[in-house]
Amino acid sequence: LRFEGVQYNCTVKLNSVILGHHIGQFEPFEYDVTELLHPAASGQANQLEVITHPLLDNATEFERQVATKSSDQRDYTGQVSCWLNRHAPQWMGRTFYGWDFVPAVYSAGISNQVSLHTTASLLAGELASPPPQGAPPAVLRAQALSIIPRLSPPYDSARLELSLEVHLYGSAWAGHTSGLTVSFQIFAPTGATSPVAALTTVFNVSATAGQVQFLRTNLTVSEPALWYPNGYGAQPIYNATAVVSGAASGSDLTELDSISETFGIRELTVTTNPHIATGWSYTQYGPEHTETQPWGWGSWQATVAPPIPPNATRWQIHINGLPVFARGGNWIPRDQLFGRGVRERSRTTKVLLAAKHAGFTWMRVWGGGLLEDQHFYRECDRLGLMLLQEFPHAGCSPGGPGDSFPNITARLPLDDAQTRMALKQLINHPSIVR
Repeated sequence: LRFEGVQYNCTVKLNSVILGHHIGQFEPFEYDVTELLHPAASGQANQLEVITHPLLDNATEFERQVATKSSDQRDYTGQVSCWLNRHAPQWMGRTFYGWDFVPAVYSAGISNQVSLHTTASLLAGELASPPPQGAPPAVLRAQALSIIPRLSPPYDSARLELSLEVHLYGSAWAGHTSGLTVSFQIFAPTGATSPVAALTTVFNVSATAGQVQFLRTNLTVSEPALWYPNGYGAQPIYNATAVVSGAASGSDLTELDSISETFGIRELTVTTNPHIATGWSYTQYGPEHTETQPWGWGSWQATVAPPIPPNATRWQIHINGLPVFARGGNWIPRDQLFGRGVRERSRTTKVLLAAKHAGFTWMRVWGGGLLEDQHFYRECDRLGLMLLQEFPHAGCSPGGPGDSFPNITARLPLDDAQTRMALKQLINHPSIVR
């Protein structure tokens, strides 16, 4: 049972049994429900419940304190959303509490797709070291497939770095090993049914229940069709599949699970802009100046002199050796009711088509917004719209002036884990360039 997103704090129950608790706006999560589902023959209905809770237990008191300040002493939206962003146990978008273009809407609930996946299970005899008799089946889920193309001029071949993430469910896995056969296939953008590259290999897995395994290999595609931004060339999209089978030692293989992902092949480089004016650099660097925040909640004054690093002018994007003019705008959440924005896919496509027809080559996915759903990124791939994906902090990363979370190193493990979560959702998209 897989959830692509729930906003933001919830408990999930199936047939009155608690599957687990989840906190986080952007992270997909799933549960093994093999032993809990009522079969159709039983005549019993299956009941799924998602119970949402307040964002943070201590947020209400903080809101009350801010709300008691007079209007000239507070920026309610900025203070509360920034406080939440810094203290939440997982990332969240700051538009919960509004912005200068949208009112505050405190949405909660299922914000993305929910699906039920069926897989085969490994029989006890298919494990190299069998589990105790009567142990529940060993279930495997192919949960993520990452494809990283590596290429350089003259672009006559591309090496694909493939990484398959599998999750192992069931106590039968604990302390036991199995040989897993994985068949990787790459299909061309033309829609041909025969793969342009294929590889079958055996991975020996030694696991404990619930453990995550990464199965990695390489494939080469000859004469690849290259992806280009809008107005610079075509946007061919490849398809990669991975099929995982059990009982590697023997002629009869049991297909356990499979996964398919789209991707593009392109070389991305970022170089110094030779036409840059003297003194220009990224906007966060500049001469020493004083910044003041007068709010009673977090008053501070600081002298800011960010050092200009040696690569501060490295901001010219090249795709497959061509310099690209990054022309576009900001992308903000489609709807304050985030789930409605996900459901209305045709609306998303229409807006992105308007951007393409306006000559956009690039958009900034604003940091006060979201990690968008996969439909958005796939459409940007298809339309040739390059994306700068910001972290969802919007100027409120921990450790800044006036921050009541003074030890930024205590926050780093969270940001590390959340960054890895985000990369899994973004890494296959040729549109992502920063």
